[in-house]
Amino acid sequence: MIIALAILLPVAYAFGLMARKPVPAMSSLPAGIGTTVSGVEIPVGMRGDLFSKWPIMVRSFRYREGGPIFVEFHAAENFVKPDLLVYWVGGGATNVAKLPDNAILVGAFHSDAPLPLPSSVTGNGVFVLYSLANNEVVDISKPLPF
Repeated sequence: MIIALAILLPVAYAFGLMARKPVPAMSSLPAGIGTTVSGVEIPVGMRGDLFSKWPIMVRSFRYREGGPIFVEFHAAENFVKPDLLVYWVGGGATNVAKLPDNAILVGAFHSDAPLPLPSSVTGNGVFVLYSLANNEVVDISKPLPF
């Protein structure tokens, strides 16, 4: 039995590797993703007191008058949360235990990459930091207008 397994297992493993489907790859990113915008930044605002649990600096700006608003999040180096996403929730929701159905995904939280706010982000609302790996709301900002 051991001799048969010693012969069959490597052969089955090799056939399994050969039968795998190739990893899908994209030749280019869809429109609007990964595009870099350059120019003179027009500041919209900068606040360091939006989040109560973590010291996160939020900076918003535009590249042209009337253009889309970009948001940057700057956190301390010890702020490490797995798969952290940034959502926008319209209204004054300040006590969110789970992610609401009307939350709008802004993007993945990176300390260096600015996130363009979707055009549907208007009026008053809050940013919600959500850890996808832990399936929990990490922090909620104070209400702010856009």
